[in-house]
This record gives sequence, structure tokens and C-alpha cells, in this order.
Amino acid sequence: MKWIFAFNEDSPNFKNYIDQLKVALISNTEKHGLTPTLLYDGKPNDSIRDLEILGAEVIPLASAFKEEIIKETLNSEVPRAASIGCGAFLRCEIPRLSIDLGWTDEHVLYTDCDVMFMPSFRADEMPLPDRYISVAPEGSIDDFDNFNSGVMVMHLPSLIEIDDDFRKQLKSDLPLSTKADWDQFTYKKYFASTRNRLNPVYNWKPYWGENEEAKIVHFHGPKPWIRLEISNGWAPQIMRDLAIGIFYELCEEWDALLSKANKRLESLKQTRSNTSAQ
Repeated sequence: MKWIFAFNEDSPNFKNYIDQLKVALISNTEKHGLTPTLLYDGKPNDSIRDLEILGAEVIPLASAFKEEIIKETLNSEVPRAASIGCGAFLRCEIPRLSIDLGWTDEHVLYTDCDVMFMPSFRADEMPLPDRYISVAPEGSIDDFDNFNSGVMVMHLPSLIEIDDDFRKQLKSDLPLSTKADWDQFTYKKYFASTRNRLNPVYNWKPYWGENEEAKIVHFHGPKPWIRLEISNGWAPQIMRDLAIGIFYELCEEWDALLSKANKRLESLKQTRSNTSAQ
């Protein structure tokens, strides 16, 4: 199964998100059955090449709504709002991209960059929707109406059928969505009655506490790299409020995976260097 994630070069905290992606990639083992694909809006650079070395196929892509997002966020109070939005909206390009690139996949897995795959994850065990998307709750574990689009199992044939209509809704919503939760605003509205329920273990938030059945951990809210700010009280209150449950324990696992990713990266680079020198 294709696993798709998206990233914008102009995103705030670029280096930190590269680390998040390294962790996501290294946590995806051969047993998981996923083929990583990065949708990337930006210029080639060493960090993106590192992700390729770690196994990601990189597809250059810009959001079809990039100009409109920039226009709508000119006076935003959110720092670098356009950069955030242009990255978030990249996932909306997946159905059309699948046509352009001739993908034959019926289903793909989309995740945000800030995830870790747990050892028990298996792509062939994921429940697959027969239409549209499967999504899990966002903040409250039993609130499937307020879902989170940070992990989506996408049924491409049906999404392609409604792609033109969905894009019209995305464009219409931009004055609101750029002030709310970006494209997720439209996903929630458009698929309110047709989305499928995804078991929360596939989009498990650290603040929900320990769950041995968790398959994908999503650092929704506080990220591992703002632990110091949280501990010192410098982080926004919402981040401090969500740094509960098993956040710190999972951060330690994240640290270990980042170290493993960097070691793997150096080993692969050395192998390539030795091969090219022969």
C-alpha cells in the first residue's frame, strides 16, 4: 500500500519536521507493507535527499490553491500562515495525482509528518473503506463527528468521482478554512455523513494514554522537539495541556528512532560513497 505524506519547504520549523519525517520513515519497517511517497512543494536540498536515501519517493507538487491561500492569509495573525496552509492542502491533490501518475491502487494511506508506526502495524490488516475516507476522532476518543484528517485511509476511485465537486467546496471554504483548521475544515464538512469510522488505534494521540494496541502514534499538538519549552512553561498553554498521558514516554521512543534513522542514513551514505569510488 502506498503511504503518502506531504511537506512544504517553507514550513515553519523545517529542520524539526525533517527529523519528524526521518522518524516516520525509520519506523516504517518492511513488515509494515507500506511504500512511502512524499509530496513536496519546494526546491531540492540535502534534507530532502536524505529522506530519499531513507526510502521515500519524492514527488514535486504544489497545491492547486496556493495562490488563493497566499492571498487569503496576507493579513493573518498566524506567523507564516501561508506556508502552513500550502503544505496542508497538498493532500487534497492525491486523487488527481493518482490519475496523472497512473496509479492503480484502490486505497492509499495518508498521514501527517508527525507520526510513528508501531511494531504491530500491518498494512494488510487495516480496515479499508469501500467509499471515500476512513478517519478517527481528533481530540475526544469517542467523538467521530469531530474527526482528524492527519491519518486517512483513502478510497481513490470514489474520491476521483467527486474530486471536481470537492475542489469547488475547498475553494469556496478558503475564507473560513484559512482561519480555522485548513483543508480539514472542508473535509469535516464535505464528508460529515459519508466518512467511515477508523479505529482510533490507527491515529493514537499520546494524551489519550497508554494503549498496547496502538498501530500509528500521531503527535497531535505537542511535538517531541518542544519538550524543553513545555517543561519550562514557554510553550503555548494548549501544548502544555496536551503534554500528558504517555507523551514523554513516546518522546523517548521518538529519540531512539531518530538516532537510529541518523545512523542508518550515515551508513547508507557511506555505502554509496564507497560504491561510487570503486
